[in-house]
Amino acid sequence: MVPFAAHTRFSDTPSRFLGRRLSPLHFLMAVFACLSISPLLAQEIRSVETVCKIYPDGSARILQSWDVTVTSGTEWYLPIGNLNGMEISDFHVYEGEEEKEYLDEGRSWDSGRGLSQIAGRSGIVDKGSDGVELCWWLGSYGSHMWYITYTISVLVKRLQDYDAFNHMFINPGLVSPPQNASLYITNDTGGPKWTQENVRVWWRLWRRHAVNSTQTARKIAFDYSNPE
Repeated sequence: MVPFAAHTRFSDTPSRFLGRRLSPLHFLMAVFACLSISPLLAQEIRSVETVCKIYPDGSARILQSWDVTVTSGTEWYLPIGNLNGMEISDFHVYEGEEEKEYLDEGRSWDSGRGLSQIAGRSGIVDKGSDGVELCWWLGSYGSHMWYITYTISVLVKRLQDYDAFNHMFINPGLVSPPQNASLYITNDTGGPKWTQENVRVWWRLWRRHAVNSTQTARKIAFDYSNPE
């Protein structure tokens, strides 16, 4: 699989949290693109594109697009664990060029239902200390383009000497390895622009997989491609 994990640190400037402005100076990030060996399955994930918009209070809005082929099952779900005090909320799913919105069932999602019973619906399963699962109807078998959005509260946390976050945006254990994946982290804090002096980026490569990184004053981008 291809989990993107981001570890972000902000220097100990007068940063403020919980509704107050964040000053992202000397911000340090590491993004890891990892691959684990998985048997080739009929279901296919052609691409996953993730945008993480960081806000002044340390929360983040996540926007993802999933370009997939579905051949079995009734629902698609994404586990999100290691929340460590964070909360997932405002989850929505849209499908296709028309971006038809699914009916939001909130946190009352029942995974035991059949395909017809969950048609056009989405919801969250609360797993307690194991986090949550974001779930939605996968529709008819074949190709799909889904767009999902959700909010993470307090993604960026105040440490003794830094502001930081450590989050996996694409979890391992997917039905097949994504062929392409992108992660864009954007500066929506209203604070200083990101520069080569106050933002440092590095990544690690496993096996033969390629990750390209670019940086602007308001965005850091990582693009992954699977050569296999």
